[in-house]
Amino acid sequence: MRGQTEAAPLYREVRRRPQEESNVALTVLGVLLTIVLTSLLLVVGQIAAIRSGLDGERVVAKVRETDLSRLTFIDREGTSGTVYQLAFAYLPPGVHMETGLTEAQMPAVFEEAGTLRSIALLAGRSADYLLDGEGERYVYESEMQSIFGNLTLAIERVTGTQLSAETREAMDAWYRAQGMGGVDLDEVLRAVPLLQTLRPWLSPEFLFAAVLLVLVVLIWLVLLAGGRLTRWPLYAGVGAVFAAVISLSLAFFVPALIGRLLRFERDVAALRSVAEAILGGLRQAQLRYALVIGGLGVLLILVQAVVAGLRRPR
Repeated sequence: MRGQTEAAPLYREVRRRPQEESNVALTVLGVLLTIVLTSLLLVVGQIAAIRSGLDGERVVAKVRETDLSRLTFIDREGTSGTVYQLAFAYLPPGVHMETGLTEAQMPAVFEEAGTLRSIALLAGRSADYLLDGEGERYVYESEMQSIFGNLTLAIERVTGTQLSAETREAMDAWYRAQGMGGVDLDEVLRAVPLLQTLRPWLSPEFLFAAVLLVLVVLIWLVLLAGGRLTRWPLYAGVGAVFAAVISLSLAFFVPALIGRLLRFERDVAALRSVAEAILGGLRQAQLRYALVIGGLGVLLILVQAVVAGLRRPR
């Protein structure tokens, strides 16, 4: 009897060790899953934010909000001016003589011609092709010429005059001189190698797969709760908070990086303000995601704290 009494504590210790080792293994697995969850949440957030910021309809809306009178371009000769000033200066002389067109009338001419609407539609189409490969990959010469193609009629309507056949031919030659040829959108993507590399990862299919992986990891964490890992909300919450903090920093880094990748040259530096307006939407989407995922993370941590408080013996 005495020997049995002395052996009892040793028996309990032997049984406790495998249980402690199992708990340590589950804790390590939980930490690893938290790291995986954080990484996946970052991937999902960045893809969703980029797709939201570069959505074709949103790009069209932003371009159409552009105030052309505030954009300053520099032409090949180094002359600086707005779109209206440069277009007015380079129109064939016959246009000025026959219509009496003034520089102050140029905004009305561009509005009548729907030039900005044409540019916006092409920009939105390019954005859709970048994200999903939707639509025709070529922007044909006739479509590019539509940006200026209606200016002749617009000038006549605004000034209430009619151009002669010679001046109309001069206008056609002026359009061709602007280099408004066709554009292969694949060539545009290849000109920015990193965008070409990232393009497959921005697809809706990859986003859907990443979201499914997030759900799988979360379900795995919940199932581990049955293996005495009762702190799974804490792990998931910490992962979400880390993802939110990193997303918050990327909200200022990624748009700047994309802006650099676009590599605007000196003669189209004015497009930076348009790009900044578009990329500003990307930054807002990233900030919204960071706030939402961070809020969910904090909520999970609070849930864990409440559960732990209720289980604590009084």
